[in-house]
Amino acid sequence: MNASQEDFPLHEHKARVVGNYIFIRLLVGMAILMWSIWVVQQKPTLIDKVRLQFYIAAAAFFFMGVSAAAVRQLSSKGWFVWLQMILDTIFVSALVAASDEMPSPFFFLYCLNITGSVR
Repeated sequence: MNASQEDFPLHEHKARVVGNYIFIRLLVGMAILMWSIWVVQQKPTLIDKVRLQFYIAAAAFFFMGVSAAAVRQLSSKGWFVWLQMILDTIFVSALVAASDEMPSPFFFLYCLNITGSVR
């Protein structure tokens, strides 16, 4: 165990790890929302194609906010961590399915989800 883990109990360490994971998800969600705004500014005719991705990202933000509020109490529960991974997989799958392009620009998010689950 390293020095940073000795300073606080294991529960606090788990809460911090899950909290960092939620923060990274928020950054990715913000990037998706910013991308949606950029696409609509460049080509206003694409608003119907971007609308679904925007709603999916907004729903993801809602669930991440609930998760962030509950992280202190539930981070030690194994089911809470698994729920985060399952929700991420559902949201990434919805984004990939919602994009009309054959190689979806959101496919790389699966790699982030897998990397996050390894931790």
